Amino acid sequence: MMTTAVVLALENLLFPFGALAIALKFLLSPRRGALKSLMDELPERLGSPSVPAALKAKRPVWLHCASAGEVNAATPLISRLNARGAAVLVTTTTAAGRARAKELAGVQAAFLAPFDYWGAVSAFLDATTPRALIVVETELWPHMIHLAAEEGLACAMVNARMTDRAYRRYRLFGRAMRPFLRRFFVVAAQTEEDARRYRELGAQNVVVAGNMKLDLPAAPALEGDAAAALAALGWADSPVFTAASTREGEEAPVIAAYRRAKTKLPGLKLVLAPRHVERADAAARELETSGVSFCRWSAPKAGCDAVLVDRLGVVRSLFGSSLVAFVGGTLVPVGANNILEPAVAGCPVLFGPHTQAVAAAARLLESAGGGFCAADGERLAALLEEMAADPERTREQGRLALQAARSLQGAVDRTWDALAARLPVG
Repeated sequence: MMTTAVVLALENLLFPFGALAIALKFLLSPRRGALKSLMDELPERLGSPSVPAALKAKRPVWLHCASAGEVNAATPLISRLNARGAAVLVTTTTAAGRARAKELAGVQAAFLAPFDYWGAVSAFLDATTPRALIVVETELWPHMIHLAAEEGLACAMVNARMTDRAYRRYRLFGRAMRPFLRRFFVVAAQTEEDARRYRELGAQNVVVAGNMKLDLPAAPALEGDAAAALAALGWADSPVFTAASTREGEEAPVIAAYRRAKTKLPGLKLVLAPRHVERADAAARELETSGVSFCRWSAPKAGCDAVLVDRLGVVRSLFGSSLVAFVGGTLVPVGANNILEPAVAGCPVLFGPHTQAVAAAARLLESAGGGFCAADGERLAALLEEMAADPERTREQGRLALQAARSLQGAVDRTWDALAARLPVG
């Protein structure tokens, strides 16, 4: 009990300094524009969202996700909660995640998560009166977990993963984290390794359920304005190399690899999608320097060899029509993105060496022959050149990637089985 009190007291004490550090980080980065919306976000961040009285009366299930990817992963779970008669309230760490949650018919309300200090979380619980808390993936916020449990909410964690980096960090504070992890009546982990790590840190009733993202169907074909944008490019019959979720330091080697592959497959086109749309201008400068003709997704035009994606929610729908994909956050050590998303669409996957956050997925794709690790930009170029030189073989690699991804499906059923008996719904 003392450990819990000390952790919460320290977090409250350090919160102002942490908030200032984050603000300064944004102010000094290309994403400084995100600070402009801070004043509009403050009511939600301080735990005072505008909650419809009817929703509050229903005592919704509170689902907390980091961003849009986790919201997507939880979509089948939301459907099952609705089927049991539960209203669903979603909080996210990012505005993009909130926007995605608001698009889902099964979500009755979506807000930015309150800051993790006593006043904000307590105010949020008073404003929303949820009956249960389900945390998705890796969002371990002490006040959120502790105060929800103290209010009598049934607390669970699903799609749980634990990267090497996070594991090392949490092990340093193992005794401090144990009381919070034990508040979960179940932790549904993605892999055996994730489960082992959560058990070592003190979680109880840990089960291996798999990754719910792999149960999502391939993204539907682009429609409306998005379909019109793709048609305007005139790429209907062209092979496409899609580089998704690229980070600073990755666009240059990706573009160089594309230019080299294009010598083997002259009709090859490039989709370049930075992880954060605020970095579109920086990516545009790399394309301009390379001499590759390009346009932006927001202003498509025929005759371009590349399109720079400068809006959210596009790339996932492009994987199914891509010859090969690269997933960013892997050539630079910033935390890999979901390398299985292209595989679910039947697209072979290239990635860099920094796959600690998705190590099991990387091993699976490599062993199946549907994923390939490039140690650096030079190796990325060589791999892409080989794949461009033999498109039919590359399409077969895509089929192998899809087969590997399908072998991991069924996580939603296993997760629901772990939750259903203890959730106060239905």
